[in-house]
Amino acid sequence: MGCARRFRVLKNNGTICLFGILDETVNLNIMAEHCSAEANNRIDLSNLESCSWNALLILDRFLESHCPQGVTFEHVPSKLFDSMKLLPNFQKLYTFDSINLDSIDSTCMLTQIEVTRRELESLSQSCSGYFLQPDDDHQFLGNQRYFLGIEGPADCEKSPWLNSHRNEFRFWHDYLSFCQSTLTLSLDLLESLKFVLDKDLGESLMLSQQSCIALSLLNFDTNCTDKSAEFQKTLKDINEYFEQAFHAIKEIKRECFETICQIERLALREDFSQAKPLYELIGEYLEKVARLRNGLDDIENLGVESGSLVFQMMNHLNNIKSQFSTIEDMEKDQMKAVREALDVMDILSAKSWKKTWRVINRQFQGNNTALFKLNSSLQGFDLLRQIIDHRLNEVDLAKNQLQSESDWEGFAQNLYKMVNKSVVTDQEKYSRDFYLADAKDSSGKGELLHAPGDIVLF
Repeated sequence: MGCARRFRVLKNNGTICLFGILDETVNLNIMAEHCSAEANNRIDLSNLESCSWNALLILDRFLESHCPQGVTFEHVPSKLFDSMKLLPNFQKLYTFDSINLDSIDSTCMLTQIEVTRRELESLSQSCSGYFLQPDDDHQFLGNQRYFLGIEGPADCEKSPWLNSHRNEFRFWHDYLSFCQSTLTLSLDLLESLKFVLDKDLGESLMLSQQSCIALSLLNFDTNCTDKSAEFQKTLKDINEYFEQAFHAIKEIKRECFETICQIERLALREDFSQAKPLYELIGEYLEKVARLRNGLDDIENLGVESGSLVFQMMNHLNNIKSQFSTIEDMEKDQMKAVREALDVMDILSAKSWKKTWRVINRQFQGNNTALFKLNSSLQGFDLLRQIIDHRLNEVDLAKNQLQSESDWEGFAQNLYKMVNKSVVTDQEKYSRDFYLADAKDSSGKGELLHAPGDIVLF
């Protein structure tokens, strides 16, 4: 990662400015000296290039403990805001001074407009529709509740059907937005899996190469061969499968997004006087999501191949470690060469093979621990398959509803029950709680699936 993209924190005229890429490996303690526990903190996000979902959760917990008086964010990118509004502290701790919001025109062309909260509130008062309009031709994506926590008054829409069927439109729009959000989270999960796989296996490959070089310098036979090239080829193949799966989901998400844009534009059409145009677009959306079924086996195979590579790597490194453990002593020049090959920098062990071996052994133990955790993290593939499976089951239910044209309110309750039973990650729960407020499980099963601070991949 270049220096320009490295995560950095600066304070300028009382505002905390974040720069670069924030991922789950960043130590946020570098922010602590800039945060105040006695006053509201201002944070500028205009130069934050990207932020993973896991990193955002870590940031949320950090700000909760270091900024109890609240945080005001400014210059928030639209993509980041879409994730931030799902955070546990979104309502109780954060305010947003300015946000870049996506807007569409009559042709559904997408543009971004930076607005302040005061401007949004003013628009809400002056243009009392379900969607906010910065001008006559544009409207912000997402209804008022997504930005301001409120909904505009009913019976003020240009569309006659929407005026008389506001609750049904809201139900469908909120569900599709929930579905779209979980597609985004699925992509983030895939990226997180790829990140930890590349990082931990990359370090293991380096240790394997260095160890085999070190063993080759010694004058005795070993049954250990360097398998780095074989492992690298397998990892390259896995990365290609990652890219294929990622782009397949991303393309479906893009096409679904276009359909949601068309649904939102219906609100401004005076000729939208019957349900048919809405139902047709909902049907298109459901058909696009249904294509995710084609990639389920690929996701499962990706998990199997990744797990197999991790297992092979663990066995290989354990074999190398056992070779080193049989060595009782060696000449000083050999030990120097071995230490150089394995980048052993500890000065206190430089004159003793036993002490050097203890340092090397700690490297193997640390790597083995990382691979063991990685193997557990690969359960994320199963979670990803479950998330997609749940959306597909909901899609099947929704298709039947459109075909039967039965009471939508009864269907909504059945769908909510299905969603409540199927959430498998905290992120799905956060998304459900934000978009499907009526689906919150009042029986107490809506609690977090993991305790705060638990390490979860997704």
